[in-house]
Amino acid sequence: MRNLITMLLFLASFVGLMAQNVTDIERTELKETSVLDTISYSVVTVMGDSVFVLGNGIGSKTLDERVKDISFKTEQLVENVTYSSDNFLIDSNNHFYYLKYKDDIIVAVSAEDEEYFNKSKY
Repeated sequence: MRNLITMLLFLASFVGLMAQNVTDIERTELKETSVLDTISYSVVTVMGDSVFVLGNGIGSKTLDERVKDISFKTEQLVENVTYSSDNFLIDSNNHFYYLKYKDDIIVAVSAEDEEYFNKSKY
């Protein structure tokens, strides 16, 4: 379980997103110091702990659906008795970065995620 949380935290820091102290998935507003206006976001939680935030949906999924899906998949991994950290992989293509467990995509991060928070993966 520690490796799973570490991988998720790595992915969150990889795209420059900051974890928030919120105990449930909720919509709120985050004021960036580099951006004068406010933006809304949702928090990905795993076993009641905030892991990272997202600001937009992806594909046909709304933001809330995306966050719930990531939280659900991650909690399923935590409950999996055959879990092995050796099965994690960070992969990419021209449009996305993926955190995968075996062949399942746990989290997909897009350029839109970077733009939403005015952050870069570099």
